[in-house]
Order: sequence, then C-alpha cells, then structure tokens
Amino acid sequence: MTMTDPGRSALTLPAGDILRKYVWGGTLAAAIAYYVYVVVNHHPGESFNLLGQFGPSFLISIVAIILLWDLLKIGVANVGRLADSMQTLSAAVTQIADKDDRQFEEMRRIGQFNAQNSERMLSMMMEQGAQLKVISETLTRMGQEAKP
Repeated sequence: MTMTDPGRSALTLPAGDILRKYVWGGTLAAAIAYYVYVVVNHHPGESFNLLGQFGPSFLISIVAIILLWDLLKIGVANVGRLADSMQTLSAAVTQIADKDDRQFEEMRRIGQFNAQNSERMLSMMMEQGAQLKVISETLTRMGQEAKP
C-alpha cells in the first residue's frame, strides 16, 4: 500500500496482499487441523493426554503471537506512512527555505540599489549646496556693490 498511487484508497489492501494472507493462514490452519485429525484417529486415548499436556497456555500463546504479529505489521505500516509524511514535510521546508533565500536575495538587491541611489543623491545635494554657497556669495557681493 503506497501513498503515491492516487487511484487507490488508503483504507483498502491490494488483492495480492489479501490473497497471500489467506493462503498462508489457510495453509497453516489446514496443517494444524490435519495434525489434530491424525492424532485423534490413531491415538484417541492419548489425544486428551496431549491436549492436557499442551494446556490452555499453549493456545493463549499462539493467539497472543498472532495478535502481536498483526500489531507489528500495523506499526511498520504506520512508520512507513510517517516516513512518507516526513519526506513530504522535508520537501515543503526546502521549498520554503528556497523561497526565503530568493526573498533575502531580492531584499539585498533592493538595499544595494537604495544605497547606490542614496550616495548619488548625497553627492548631488553636496554639489547643489556648493552651488548655493557660490550663488549666495555672488548675491552678497552684488548687493554690497550695489550699495552706494
């Protein structure tokens, strides 16, 4: 069951997995049933002794092993989904970081452009200040010369 196939539901198992599960389970159940049948037919008196020797703990442990195996498979599937999610998250974070890098680079260029323009404007203002000083001195001289 993969997350990359958008045509399949995440809740369904492929037919091959279901078939394999039932074939193995059915084969195991048939083998156990045949063993019990052979023991009961050939040695009916000893079959109860054998059952008494195995006891309920044997059956409980078999059921517990099967349940633990199913839980383990579910856990492994969840870990696989978690890994897929982490990979998707990693790709998203990488895209965000790339976008932030592009934005940082654009901000740096804008700052550099503003700095260059500020230097040019400061230079122009200094030149205008010098020109205003010259004009002011010239007007002052003209005003003093115009006084009788």
